[in-house]
Amino acid sequence: EEQDDDIIGDGCRFRRSPEGVLPKCVKELDSLRDHYKDLRQQAANKDGEGSADYRKWDGAQMTVKRLRATFYGLMGFGRKGYAWGDLDIAKTITYGARTALRLIQTETERLGYQVIYGHTDSIFVKLGDDKSIEECAVIAEQLGAHLTKVCQEEVKSDAMVVEAEMIMDRFYLPLRNKYAGRIVWKPGSGETPFAVADNPIDSRIKMKGFAAKRTNTCKVGRTVQFDSIKMIWDDANPMEVLAHLQSIVDNVRSGVIPVTDLVSKARLGMWLPPNGEHRHYNAGATNKSARPDGKSESNKCYANLTGSAKGAAWHNIVLANDVYPKIDNGDTYNFLFVKDGPTWIPEGGYVGFHDLTQINNYTIDIETIIEKSIISKLDHILSGIGLSNDMLREGSKFQGRELTFEDFQ
Repeated sequence: EEQDDDIIGDGCRFRRSPEGVLPKCVKELDSLRDHYKDLRQQAANKDGEGSADYRKWDGAQMTVKRLRATFYGLMGFGRKGYAWGDLDIAKTITYGARTALRLIQTETERLGYQVIYGHTDSIFVKLGDDKSIEECAVIAEQLGAHLTKVCQEEVKSDAMVVEAEMIMDRFYLPLRNKYAGRIVWKPGSGETPFAVADNPIDSRIKMKGFAAKRTNTCKVGRTVQFDSIKMIWDDANPMEVLAHLQSIVDNVRSGVIPVTDLVSKARLGMWLPPNGEHRHYNAGATNKSARPDGKSESNKCYANLTGSAKGAAWHNIVLANDVYPKIDNGDTYNFLFVKDGPTWIPEGGYVGFHDLTQINNYTIDIETIIEKSIISKLDHILSGIGLSNDMLREGSKFQGRELTFEDFQ
């Protein structure tokens, strides 16, 4: 029978007593994560956020956070045969998160602050352009403590904690789930707001949904994204941003930017298929017993090959030797786009390699690199300021002339 203190969910409810296995597991991980965060704080107070000890304990608490989150994923696997999975429990977990975020938003706005964005387990609150960083730091911590009290009273649990993660003085949101912010203070970093604000800008960027965040993006691809976002933060007008990006494209095209800055990275997450629809690449497989329906990493291969994976198979067939071994499951490798050479090349021009000297005799496809590694990475950033990445393409009506306000209509 339902009890007064049951936790009501979406299709199910949790008893507070006796406590179940799932809540016990989650609470145990909560305690472990809190322990690691305390050690991280001690390291920050002693040696600062950049110290090895800080990074170690920060990595430890993040590992526990991700492990904790997998319980939700497991609950969602009930329909796929996981014995303890239960879709109603998975729905209740997200229902609880949505309810908490709505409560936080309502209370924050009641206090007079503007909520500008929210996602998963985060709320972004505008504290006021008229306030100093120090004032925002005080308000953020006070707001976190107040919201924690409100939420705990609502859900009747001290497991709900709301805390300030960081303060940013610039925030750019061109599209949902794609944003970039300039950090000026992180609670628990061991730094004062001014000290963090004086740190190099590249160490103070919070970014989500942009290729610049991924380590496999080539250097010039990261550069154009970081440069354009920094210029937007610094209130550059759209024409200045476009002109700067065009100069980078021109420098790539003219050879001013070295080839090393154009090299992207990829990783094989499974084996290359020894038998598949892309028969031309089957000879590049290194595990002849691998199958797309394999049950473990030891024998699971790709069902279909992407461009970069084709490039890896091509390397194994054409370039691999005693100096440069074949690319295997789990390996990270480089790739570029080429358009001609002494051998056949993969569809799309993707070629994988360990060292640039391996492809000395191939003609690099600069226009494809510009399109795929630069222009295609800028669409969401430029759209937020009324521009289009079409403006950077050769033959565009915007090429070679001064832009006017009519161009942004």
